[in-house]
Amino acid sequence: MRLHLFFNGHQPGTLDIDKKIPMLTKIYPDSKIEKITKLDKECIFIEDIAKDLTVVEFLDKKVKNKVKIDCYAFSELCFTYFDMSFEIDELKLSKNMRLGDYLTKSQVLIKGETKTLPSAVLEFMLPYYDVDNFLKVEQSLDSDLSELTNNLDTLYESSATKCFSITGSSGGLHLTANNTKLLIEDYNNELELDNLDWVNISEDNSIWNSKNLSIFLCKRNETFKKLFNHNLMYCFSFESSYSIRNHCNSWLDVIRSNAISIRENIVIKHSNLYYWKELKQKIEVMDLNFLEFHTHAYQLLNNSFDDDLNFNSEYLDTLNEKVEKHVNSTFKRLDEIKYAIRNLSTPSHTHDEEILQQETEKVNDRILMLSFIAMAVSAIGMMRSPGVTFYYKLISGISIFSLPLFYYSTRMVMKKISFNRNKKTELNRQLKQKYKSLKNSIRHQEDMKNDQDIPADFQEQVIAFHGKFIEAEKKSIERLKAKI
Repeated sequence: MRLHLFFNGHQPGTLDIDKKIPMLTKIYPDSKIEKITKLDKECIFIEDIAKDLTVVEFLDKKVKNKVKIDCYAFSELCFTYFDMSFEIDELKLSKNMRLGDYLTKSQVLIKGETKTLPSAVLEFMLPYYDVDNFLKVEQSLDSDLSELTNNLDTLYESSATKCFSITGSSGGLHLTANNTKLLIEDYNNELELDNLDWVNISEDNSIWNSKNLSIFLCKRNETFKKLFNHNLMYCFSFESSYSIRNHCNSWLDVIRSNAISIRENIVIKHSNLYYWKELKQKIEVMDLNFLEFHTHAYQLLNNSFDDDLNFNSEYLDTLNEKVEKHVNSTFKRLDEIKYAIRNLSTPSHTHDEEILQQETEKVNDRILMLSFIAMAVSAIGMMRSPGVTFYYKLISGISIFSLPLFYYSTRMVMKKISFNRNKKTELNRQLKQKYKSLKNSIRHQEDMKNDQDIPADFQEQVIAFHGKFIEAEKKSIERLKAKI
């Protein structure tokens, strides 16, 4: 028998396949990498990314077999699909098993060191995303909204990913085994089918599905490739919906944060003009960024796949109902974002009177300048009189030209002081939010340290990986403090 465990990852953005391939050749120099077509879509296929990986225990049973990990990387939502497979002579399954049992009750040998199976995820799959380089580049970027386009271009050049943006770059990497089924190739009828309520879901008895566990059992070699694609297809569908909803949650968090700050500024009677000017621009950028994301999400959610397997109607009806439920839930979440952005923009529209007042002041300044010029013309005629001494002419000339200069200089200094004061207030507000986010990240890391259900070696790796994001947040705070 051969077992297939699947993992998948996604990010809010699209992958440039042609640009990514040369980067992957450096990450996986000993693997075969090529562009292929899968599910009628172009994708990157990386064969056998784990050259030195052996499973030595699976579900508490001692084994020793080579593990192969293949990767399929798609452009949409940077979706990646990892196929971890190995041979096994005997397999005993029980009804009360969970997906976590496959991971925590199994061990692998990595470079001569025995570790739990999840360690292979961080050792061989995580490098695909080149997280260290992404964080390094992201930390070097200016968080100012005016640099957004340049920042996204820089991230694209370094990662081949066109990130979706809210008001800044959005990483949002997810790597999980959710929405996948364990796939077993059993062409010699080695696995007993009497203890897991197995159901035949095909018309030719070649595919069986467990009611209790997320497992597909394939009985015919010629059916395996189609079943593999079926598993990939619906994982892609479910995880795409999840990824879109998850990014929608990020949008709602940003909108909520801005709504709170808007309320605070309304309470203090709109005194921070810098804030309102930046807010109006920020909401316009958010609206356009959401339009880009919504268009991509809409096309993806309405995408359909051709499945040429002959499943029975009961299985297909149940599966399609589940897919439809996920898609409808995702569309509702997208509608919520549209509604929230529209409401968020309302206070900035009502504040347009302040902007109109500033434009009126500019017109008044120009009128005043014309008045100075008119006064200067009559004064110049008077100074040309032979009865006025040169000393008085000089004093009068200096006074006439100094008066508008002094007025405009004073106005500029006052505006500059007001602008800097308001800018500092806004940056302090942003700094407060970043400190709050850092506090939550540290608390989350402490929770992971206290989680007794995670294998010790995997826990150590996850904590170290999460620490990289905490360090990135700290550096972001330092950059923001330097601006104040």
